[in-house]
Amino acid sequence: MRPSDPAVTIIIPSRGLAARATLLWRAIDSVRAQRGVVAVPLVVLNGAQRAPEVEGALRAATDVRLIVCDDADLPAAHRAGREVVDTPWFGTLDDDDLLLPDALAQRVLALESRPNVDVVVTNGLVRAGDRDALHVPEGDDIAGDPLRALLRQNWLLPGAWLARTARVGVSLYHAMPRYRECTFLALRFSTEYTMHWINVPTVVYHLDSPQAESRSREYALGQVASVRALLDLRLPTWMRRRLRREIVAAYHLGADRLWSEGRLRDAWHMHARTLGMWGGLRHLTFTRHLLAATWRQLRASAPLALP
Repeated sequence: MRPSDPAVTIIIPSRGLAARATLLWRAIDSVRAQRGVVAVPLVVLNGAQRAPEVEGALRAATDVRLIVCDDADLPAAHRAGREVVDTPWFGTLDDDDLLLPDALAQRVLALESRPNVDVVVTNGLVRAGDRDALHVPEGDDIAGDPLRALLRQNWLLPGAWLARTARVGVSLYHAMPRYRECTFLALRFSTEYTMHWINVPTVVYHLDSPQAESRSREYALGQVASVRALLDLRLPTWMRRRLRREIVAAYHLGADRLWSEGRLRDAWHMHARTLGMWGGLRHLTFTRHLLAATWRQLRASAPLALP
């Protein structure tokens, strides 16, 4: 890199877990290795579970900026990172993902050549084991209507975008839910900002990372609140209708998780909410699983009959 190269900040939120330290440094190294830009990794450690050795190593790295937040709150970590950005361009990267070579230079070039554009979004690779697949398939038109394209899939990967700092402020993260943050950002990019889509992969998104939040019980039980937060955005009626259907799926996901944990009273409550919503009857067959589990629980707790 040269001093004249464009400066870019990449915010990397992380819980700083020892089990994911190797992945975090891999993400940082992918930022360090970017060509044609001055790339600044900005790590935001959030939560009391952070490992002291991880925090110590980050503090010792002179080319890494570090912020430490005591609360494990991903939206707050993003806001804390954005508040200290002092470069013309910024983006984010999950601590278990990585940028492909020249990713940032491609994005900066797209923004520099389009002064009216606020944010650029690219395709990415989804990696499962040793297999990669394009996140957005070839021929899928995102640029024509990004908002309607969200009906087919969420085209926004966590590390696949770059924004113009002068136009995309901390308010980007206002009211961001704890989960479904990429859907939240995709909706905002599509409706409140001028966005440019590049159908070239510039990031690798990993599906099988250890201790991923997407596999946690908090994720499963937090989906209802997250989808309701999406409904607070200014969206057309047809998109709001789609999100209401996703609330049904979110209630069912919560009921299923509670059933698997044996918390049957709470599972029945969420299942009842599911069935009471428009489209919820498609989950009616789940009732038999709850009935069977409830019957087994009642039999196990019943006193033995005396002869």
